[in-house]
Amino acid sequence: MHPPRHPRSTLRSLVVAFGLGGATILGACGEAPVSLLLVSADDLTVAPEFLRLVFRPQGEDLVETEIFSRIALPDNAFVAVKPGLVFSVDVIGCTDNKRDACATEDTFNARGCRGALVRGKNDPLEITVELHGALEGNALCPVEDPAN
Repeated sequence: MHPPRHPRSTLRSLVVAFGLGGATILGACGEAPVSLLLVSADDLTVAPEFLRLVFRPQGEDLVETEIFSRIALPDNAFVAVKPGLVFSVDVIGCTDNKRDACATEDTFNARGCRGALVRGKNDPLEITVELHGALEGNALCPVEDPAN
């Protein structure tokens, strides 16, 4: 049985808010919020039900979140990135919340990434990531060098 198809407008309007309320996602309490807006590319036909984020801070090990529903974002699913540090974010979308169902281009259904991001301590940061279908998104991602 296939998961139900969702109109692209659902994904186009999805905003994942970081650092707001009780969540410490890309910063510490009292620092400016970081938001992530996901938009669908023309080649994305099915909106992912679940997301996994991979952050690559320059000169540091990558940090991966747990898989979470795009509808119910857990407060503890995200990571801290120091202000002034260049980083990239890789967004992987899948239709199942099992790790092995969100691991390769054969099992995930969407992917998008952005690099050359820097979070200022007192300035909000808005990140927009275009999600593509698995094969095209996989060819574009990850941004191995966060400065690009």
